[in-house]
Amino acid sequence: MKFIEDNNKSILVDFSWDKKYPYKKYERATTDNGQRTYDVEGKKIPSVTTILSATKPKEAQDSLQKWRDRVGAEEAKKITQAAALRGTEMHYVIEQYMNGVGYLNLTPQGDLSRRMAHVIIKNLEPLKVIYGNEVSLAYKDLYAGALI
Repeated sequence: MKFIEDNNKSILVDFSWDKKYPYKKYERATTDNGQRTYDVEGKKIPSVTTILSATKPKEAQDSLQKWRDRVGAEEAKKITQAAALRGTEMHYVIEQYMNGVGYLNLTPQGDLSRRMAHVIIKNLEPLKVIYGNEVSLAYKDLYAGALI
């Protein structure tokens, strides 16, 4: 995979799609208490992110709470939401490049996310075959998620 940047245009070349795996698409939802679930054949399955968050070691939970206490609840919420938005935007940029579709968010947030995506893409050069993009996966009614 090669990433070509030329003036106002950025494209991915030198890779192929292999559609040999028929991935299903599971709908994601967020509960009132912020937990993510996926609808897998009519069952609400917790996301990997939700499970990892709930099973985080006590030291990690305490450290995060100390940070929230230090910066304040409102500021912590702002920082967390900005980071989540940046990550979502970055994933979307990568997804659109892989799909061969142009996408450009000209906001400062979009610019930062795009530059972050470019760093990741430039490190994907050894990748030659793509089997899926934003595919849903689930395991035995225990957990589900999406992979880029």
